[in-house]
Amino acid sequence: MKIISSTLTDNIESLKALARGYWGSQALFVSLRFGLFEALAGKALTALQLSEKLRLNSDALKQLLNALVALGLLAKANENYALTSLARRCLVKGGDAYLGNLIRHQEHLLTYWLHLDEAVRTGKPPAFRMADGQKDNPERRKIFIEAMEDLGCLSAPEIYSALNLTPAANDPTKLLDVGSGPATLPRYFLKQNPDLRVTIIDLPQVTEIAKEKIAQDNLTDQITLLPGDLREIDWGSSEFDLVLLSNIIHMYDPETNRRLVKKAACALKEGGRLVIHDYVLRQEGTLPLDGVLFSLNMLIGTAGGKSYQEDEITGWLSEAGFSCPERVDLAASHSLMIGEKPSGVTRRKCGQKVRTQGIKDSRVLGGK
Repeated sequence: MKIISSTLTDNIESLKALARGYWGSQALFVSLRFGLFEALAGKALTALQLSEKLRLNSDALKQLLNALVALGLLAKANENYALTSLARRCLVKGGDAYLGNLIRHQEHLLTYWLHLDEAVRTGKPPAFRMADGQKDNPERRKIFIEAMEDLGCLSAPEIYSALNLTPAANDPTKLLDVGSGPATLPRYFLKQNPDLRVTIIDLPQVTEIAKEKIAQDNLTDQITLLPGDLREIDWGSSEFDLVLLSNIIHMYDPETNRRLVKKAACALKEGGRLVIHDYVLRQEGTLPLDGVLFSLNMLIGTAGGKSYQEDEITGWLSEAGFSCPERVDLAASHSLMIGEKPSGVTRRKCGQKVRTQGIKDSRVLGGK
């Protein structure tokens, strides 16, 4: 019989929680799939009332509802179940911080995560093998793009503040957003600074979705769409004040990213800035935790993508001629890596800078 020291208790409980972490996520995935949170949006209901509404087994549903109470997503009083503020805002369509698409995307990824062992053995992404021969799934693609919208809404205020894009009507800033997805960041930027002029590059099927959202925000005249593969399409020459690569470099291998950074250098005016928004690993690639785990997500889903360390990104910037690299740490474990294209032939000599944004997440805490 093993005698386990009491000093290990906390660590053992953490290990147990890690091993069964999928219990809670599955409860969330299934509840979202059932439309459970929308069903409770109007008023509190008993398990029996909710089971009749959703056509589910009442006894089994009660167990799921109790689990959601324990997870902090529902409240229970006198056998009636009601949404918590978090659930109402984040899990009900139309909520000011709705994350349902992002959570559904995470559920879709679970299929590939079950084959992590294959990826580690072979170094090849199982997602490619599993998708081979399958037809494109427009519904999943739309959920993915909407998930990127959710993420972009969370980060846009903080990124805008960090970039200090103050209005300048006499000389409007020209922004190139490469791999923009649903154009979430430039749409937010334009609401803060209508004098910006924005060009977006992304795949044709993605720019079609972006086009709809841009029209809904009445920004059609201020955003130019360039459909195409960002690796192949021309980005222009000495045209932009700012090039943004948001959540892009983790999809590609180092050599591809070197080429993208050089394309950015070509597209920028002298004195222009390249802004890379992504996980930036530190401590020899072991922090932050979210970024390290996300790197495994790229291992199973991309051909060579991963989360990169700060010195790797700084190396690409230096090779492309950028000066004064700066890391700006944001919320949710993300960072900005910023490089400036020098003016003239004289390159400024300066050390690498690091700063931390002290801005809270305005969308989750109350803003949009």
